[in-house]
Amino acid sequence: MRKLIKIMLLAVLLLIIGTASITSNEAIKAGTAGNSNSNGVKVLLLMNDGFGSSFRVTEENYDSIIKQFKDFGWNITVAGYADKLLPCPWAKKNFNEKELETDVKLSMITDISEYDALVIMPGRSFKNIIENKKALELIRKAAEKNLIIAAWCRGVRVLAKADVIRGKRIIGNFNHAADYKAAGADYVDYKVIKKDGKRVFVDVVPPIADGNIITTVRSKYYRKAMCDLIKTGVDRRRAKSRK
Repeated sequence: MRKLIKIMLLAVLLLIIGTASITSNEAIKAGTAGNSNSNGVKVLLLMNDGFGSSFRVTEENYDSIIKQFKDFGWNITVAGYADKLLPCPWAKKNFNEKELETDVKLSMITDISEYDALVIMPGRSFKNIIENKKALELIRKAAEKNLIIAAWCRGVRVLAKADVIRGKRIIGNFNHAADYKAAGADYVDYKVIKKDGKRVFVDVVPPIADGNIITTVRSKYYRKAMCDLIKTGVDRRRAKSRK
């Protein structure tokens, strides 16, 4: 009888160990699966009310910016001054763009060094970022850490306000050319003229990378080129850090 009890206890113990092992393996697999699309790259996006359609809207043959970033396998964090941000009127009218929920408030970010890149997304107004001391300080710290810092069109004026484009060759929305020059940037100028009732851009160049600073205009037409340039910068930075 005692021998039988010992055998039964041993069988129960082996069953428990086997179950625990299976559960553990499943947990490991689940954890691996959860990170299967992540290559470890973390990117912080700074956004404000009046964000443009290029961020989430895929139109014609132009994939949205967020889709391209996610296709890279990046871990994206959207930061703003508030929990929810409103789209620009044009995006709302033409694409029924909805408000955007941010992942984190700017005031909650304490360590910028955990990110590989800081990107200021396309938009109409950056008032709440330009007037936000925490946001400007984050950009300056990102520059000190040599993170990839990118800005689209009007967002380049935020970099000017943060004083991180001094001596850098950049391009940005022409309405703020004076801001770029006052910040010491080597600004690539261009013109916008009216022809047959339409706006025509003259002397516009593709996205520009100067060191860790990447800038562009025409967010719709240069979406892919800009995203690819940011990725190149991130890849080079990570490769350099591994040496």
